[in-house]
Amino acid sequence: MIKKYLFLKLSIVFIFIFGVIFYIYLSGIFQTIEQKYKLEIISHNLSKSKLIEHSFYDVKKDLLYMANIYQGLHASPQHYEDEYLADIQLILKPFIKQKKTYSQIRYLNLTGQEMLRIEYKNGKVNVAKKVDLQNKSNRYYVQESTSLAKGEIYLSKFDLNIENDEIEKPYNPVIRLVTPVFDKSDTLAGYVIINWSGNSIINLLQQDSSLINTILLNKESYYLESKIQSDNWGFILDKRISFKNTYPRQWKKIKSAPSGNFLLDSSIYAFLHIDPVQIISPNRKSLSRRNWIILSYLDQNVIYHKFLEYFYSIWWILFFFITVILLFSYQLAKYIRALKEADYRMDIAYEAFKHSPDGTMVLNKKVEIIQVNKAFEILTGYCEDEARFKNPKFLKDPSYKYTKVFFKEMWGSIKENGFWSGEVHNIRKNGEKYIQHISIGVVKRDGKIINYIGVASDVTQGKKMERETLQAKEASEQANLAKNIFLANMSHEIRTPLNAILGFSELLLSTSLNSEQKNYIDKTNNAASSLLHILNDILDIAKIEAHKFMIIKAPFKPRRVIQQSVDILVLQAQKKCLVLSYEIDEEIPEYLIGDSKRIRQIMINLINNAIKFTEKGYVHINLFLLQKDINECIIEFVVSDSGIGIKESNQKKLFEHFTQVDDSLTRELGGTGLGLAICKQLVDVMDGSIEVESEYGKGSTFSFELKLTLPKQLQAKKSRVQEHTISFKNLKILLVEDNKDNSEVTSLILTKMGADIDEAINGNMALEMVRKKKYDFVLMDIQMPKMDGLQATQILRDEGFTNLLIIALSAHASQIEQERSLNAGMNVHLNKPFRIETLQEILMHWLPSKVTKIKNNSVLKECWAKKLPPIAGLVFSDEICEYWLREEDFLEKLEYFIRNTVKEAAHLHKIIDKKNNPMALKLLHKLKGSVKLYGAQNLLKQILELEDILNSKEYKYTPNLLDEFDAAVLEISS
Repeated sequence: MIKKYLFLKLSIVFIFIFGVIFYIYLSGIFQTIEQKYKLEIISHNLSKSKLIEHSFYDVKKDLLYMANIYQGLHASPQHYEDEYLADIQLILKPFIKQKKTYSQIRYLNLTGQEMLRIEYKNGKVNVAKKVDLQNKSNRYYVQESTSLAKGEIYLSKFDLNIENDEIEKPYNPVIRLVTPVFDKSDTLAGYVIINWSGNSIINLLQQDSSLINTILLNKESYYLESKIQSDNWGFILDKRISFKNTYPRQWKKIKSAPSGNFLLDSSIYAFLHIDPVQIISPNRKSLSRRNWIILSYLDQNVIYHKFLEYFYSIWWILFFFITVILLFSYQLAKYIRALKEADYRMDIAYEAFKHSPDGTMVLNKKVEIIQVNKAFEILTGYCEDEARFKNPKFLKDPSYKYTKVFFKEMWGSIKENGFWSGEVHNIRKNGEKYIQHISIGVVKRDGKIINYIGVASDVTQGKKMERETLQAKEASEQANLAKNIFLANMSHEIRTPLNAILGFSELLLSTSLNSEQKNYIDKTNNAASSLLHILNDILDIAKIEAHKFMIIKAPFKPRRVIQQSVDILVLQAQKKCLVLSYEIDEEIPEYLIGDSKRIRQIMINLINNAIKFTEKGYVHINLFLLQKDINECIIEFVVSDSGIGIKESNQKKLFEHFTQVDDSLTRELGGTGLGLAICKQLVDVMDGSIEVESEYGKGSTFSFELKLTLPKQLQAKKSRVQEHTISFKNLKILLVEDNKDNSEVTSLILTKMGADIDEAINGNMALEMVRKKKYDFVLMDIQMPKMDGLQATQILRDEGFTNLLIIALSAHASQIEQERSLNAGMNVHLNKPFRIETLQEILMHWLPSKVTKIKNNSVLKECWAKKLPPIAGLVFSDEICEYWLREEDFLEKLEYFIRNTVKEAAHLHKIIDKKNNPMALKLLHKLKGSVKLYGAQNLLKQILELEDILNSKEYKYTPNLLDEFDAAVLEISS
């Protein structure tokens, strides 16, 4: 018995020591929680103070703005009083409607007579008639405003609005702010008054209050806002209800310090003084004190509840330490617990098993249930006696079919790893189906399994939520698909008339124009082309979201990108008399590698926006080199303007889809609200960043940063070429070509030679045009849709056009192809790309009468293509240099060539999968013509090999060749 009492004594001593320590710890926790809430109430007061301060700053800015409007309109020539008051009315009516917090805006003359009164009530704006204007000289806020200097503001009491000497009902809290207005000679002319709704301040105090309540007192301790509405406005309703009268001791503490806290009626209070007069007019010599006190409080029960929550969350610590103490005591008194130790541990294990929240079952080695816990009985509906010695399969849902592999893998994992976890479909005793997640482990003795233990939980609701989430995702994808279809249709509808504009501008360029007209048409054509690119890419956002957007990296000149962007928009700027200029950091390299088309698209969007929202002043573009190493550099593109600016509250949502920060102005100027969103996503796709800095009324600056690759420069080589300067008189040419790249470049060459060019895109069109008009010669592509060049030539020869010079254009250079051209009736076979000299020699031979001047001299000429940085997959030969007359033309068309080649390569796969050999060969021929123009020799080799295989119908080699073809396409597009 003594030994037993020794164990109890030791246990009591240790528990008492632990209890004292735990009590001290909990006391500290309680004080920490209490201090945290005190700081939270103080922070709450500061937050409300800041909100009120910001609100006063806004009203101050509006009041001074109205004073400036008055003086500005008064200073306008040929304005009489009624006229500038009418102008003020036009400005302030939408202003007061937009603000919504101003119930009245009034202009008074020096006698206190209202000159203008605009009222906002119930969502409507009313302007007082002249006969309804009143004299307010007897109002205290008018009398106390007579000493105000320019820029000073008088603040009235926070009280209730009075109409016709009676308090307006329902109560309308109001604050009046007054500032003087001056005429054009800077002489005091009167006052402007804003009646600001006091509910604005009250709403600020009430919002986001959660557990903290807020009271607003004036300097005499009367309630302006309290938890009991009947206590408010005691000073104006002749009540003696005030904080001072109710709590005089606490009021003394509030009066004695600018801020602080105290306990009152089981609540923690914190107060903070705020002086609105000091906020709106800090430089006034004599301040009319309008001090307010923000008084916030929190019920101490909240702290007690929080403390109890914490205590409940750590109760296990108490349990744990008591258990440890008992175990420790037990070790000291092991002679008592030695006999019961095994039973004691078994009791603990059994309790843990019985009270586990998961259904637990113990199975013997025959896979029969021998024991279950209470959670299992609740989960299945079967008690232990009903489940004992049954295989768990009796719970299986008979309507759910398992595969043989399922049970094979389950038992394989249990035997091999000693563990398996998965989901099974069961049915409860009451017939209700459910899904449970079960984990099965094994108990081994001497390496042999003697028991299985299964722990299960009901996951039916979780699976249901998973299915609902999947359905919601599918619905979202369907909505996104509908959006993409809409964008595609819209883009198509706009693209059709725009193509007509481009076509007519091209025709106009072929007519006789003076230099000024040609300049305008060039810029019109450039602008229309850029707009067409933008419309073609209006689906960019959808493509990016679908991860189908492609960035094409190729060498470009940053200076040219900026120049093109400015050229497109310069006329738009000139119409508004804006200065449109740009400046480029001299350290920026001549060439960079990136997607110039996307960069130009972003720049055009930003510059166009700047011009649209700038009425006078400037739009300026800057390019800065921020960082540079041997491989890449970071370039900052900046567009600044002196326009209307953007409010800070609108800047965060500026780059969202279909967002317009000022709907009324955007409707006036036009816009979809999509441009900046596209800019943001384009910059993001190029791993850049975009931001805006703006001050409302003072302009905006948009900037984005991109990391661009530096090309490896090659030394330019000079080659000896034969220059021919040849002029032809009245040379009329028909160019028959379906490839857009070939057509544009060949037209440039022929135009330089002084020729008058018509174009056709197939043999049928060529026949009609030759029949209607006399041409000196025809440049005829061999392979074209509808009717090829060979068929068209044969028909022309049969119809009697035997003297017409017809020159074959073909990407095929074989002898067989040349013989086919000549046999069809063509005079000469010309391979693409061709040298200018070759075409000139042909014309000198066949049309000598058309040559008016020839000048031959052999000179050293620098090939522009040799100056370009290396481009993967392209080889720049002298033929390419001579075929493309200008470097700019080549670079502009290069991006289009790469994009089109990638697109056509994807199309080729679909055609070959369908085993449509004729269509595939036509597509390869079309690609071959373009590939030669850009020097993609490796891709050309793969095209020729594919043509041979498709012609021989050896399909088994096609997959390997397609892989090599795709690799060549990837080489030029990466």
